[in-house]
Amino acid sequence: MEECEFSCDRLCIMVAGQMKCLGSLQHLRNKFGKGYRFEFMLKHGADNDPVKFVADVLELFPGIRVVETHEVSVNRS
Repeated sequence: MEECEFSCDRLCIMVAGQMKCLGSLQHLRNKFGKGYRFEFMLKHGADNDPVKFVADVLELFPGIRVVETHEVSVNRS
């Protein structure tokens, strides 16, 4: 992104050959630069323990916080 600051007025981000966003660097930072949101869904089954899954995710990604949890899904941010 640092190179873009010096050489670009607008930036386009493409994913799998499709344009996902277009705008000035400041616009894209304001819109998308506030962090990430992860959403996990577990399949029903005896091997899937949601409490253990959440503990494992928190261990892998220190500093994240639980936003909401549901019986079949856990949302992270």
